[in-house]
Amino acid sequence: MIAKSQPEAPNDSVNLVVSLLVRHPELSRVVIKPRFSAIAFFFIVRGSLEAAEQSAFSAALTDHLRTYHALARQPASKVTLRAHAEQGHTFVEVERAARDISRDEIALIVGLVAQTFGDRLIVNPPAEEPVDDETGSREDAVGSALDAVRRGKQHKGLVGFREERRVLIYFGRSRG
Repeated sequence: MIAKSQPEAPNDSVNLVVSLLVRHPELSRVVIKPRFSAIAFFFIVRGSLEAAEQSAFSAALTDHLRTYHALARQPASKVTLRAHAEQGHTFVEVERAARDISRDEIALIVGLVAQTFGDRLIVNPPAEEPVDDETGSREDAVGSALDAVRRGKQHKGLVGFREERRVLIYFGRSRG
């Protein structure tokens, strides 16, 4: 028998992951790693990335984030980029410390991935066309949930991913 449980109160981490996946259809998965105080964003690119292309993207990501932090007068945080190819696709992971990431920085990361990989990036279909009021409330939801996660004491790992027009969330121990 499979037990199904849901949190009794809304969980800020769940709200953040759902908000990010709804706001950014380019994201295939978001993982909150409380053990490392990190958040990871996953993207799927059609085809394999050559070493030179992966290196160029890593340099561009580092440069864009360094410039963003300089303009915001914030110290730059470490970003980890991982990529692995499997069955004709490349899975790109961008991991960042959760304590000081902002929604603008997340939008920058997603935008750079979309610009770099273009039509090769697999984008999930949105649930429906957003109304202008919904777009603003989504932005507010991401900001509020992000603030709460930075303040909170999340102990379990959390994985959220998109499957067609649905967002699925799983809790568990964070393995890294």
